[in-house]
Amino acid sequence: FLSLETLAKSINPMLRGWITYYGQFYPTRLKRLFDEVHRQLARWVTAKFKRFKGKPYRAYYWLGNISRKESKLFYHWQWGVTPTANRRR
Repeated sequence: FLSLETLAKSINPMLRGWITYYGQFYPTRLKRLFDEVHRQLARWVTAKFKRFKGKPYRAYYWLGNISRKESKLFYHWQWGVTPTANRRR
């Protein structure tokens, strides 16, 4: 499995492009895109760490804690769009 830092380096250019395009033309679409990114990151966490297996809500919460500590890790986290319990589905 990749590390979270490696994963961030690989998807940050895509996130930057989404923010550049959708932020200018469809800013309301960004929320859906970022929610999906957070869901996929939570799935990655549940696959990588045994303690989160079958507990996606806890993985999402863990990501929220990481986003507060490492706010510059993912490009959209720098804009204040972080995984929170209110955003889960």
